[in-house]
Amino acid sequence: MDKQLVKNLIKEFLEKAGVLCTDVEDKDLYNVLTFNILTPEANLLIGKEGKNLQALNTILSQMVSVKIPDVRHVNVDVNGYKENAITDLRLKTRKIADDVIKTKTAIPLQPMSAYERMLVHSMFSDDFQIETESAGEGPERHIIIKYRVI
Repeated sequence: MDKQLVKNLIKEFLEKAGVLCTDVEDKDLYNVLTFNILTPEANLLIGKEGKNLQALNTILSQMVSVKIPDVRHVNVDVNGYKENAITDLRLKTRKIADDVIKTKTAIPLQPMSAYERMLVHSMFSDDFQIETESAGEGPERHIIIKYRVI
């Protein structure tokens, strides 16, 4: 993937949208190439509970895939918002998993995006004490953390 071309497309999109962008940096975010937009207008791009950021990811992925056919998805962050949210999710989930191990009682998590569910499942994929299961439909889809009976 030509990272510089992707960065330029992101900058061009933001400029046409009238959003000030000071830079776009590429980084490895938990083994996923992520383009982090640096901007003083982060609230506009992130939105309430990250909804605008989710939409921005969809739009930019579509735009980039048209311009660069071998790229199917682009992961975008804004001022490290997603990185911080993932770190928080991992810490909270680990604490819940520790509670599951102590009590041997399954605990459901709050509904989350497919990306967040994938991160949680991958956190425990090699764990011999914890297993994860997705449950629910649509926006109510969530993970249940369970004690693995050996």
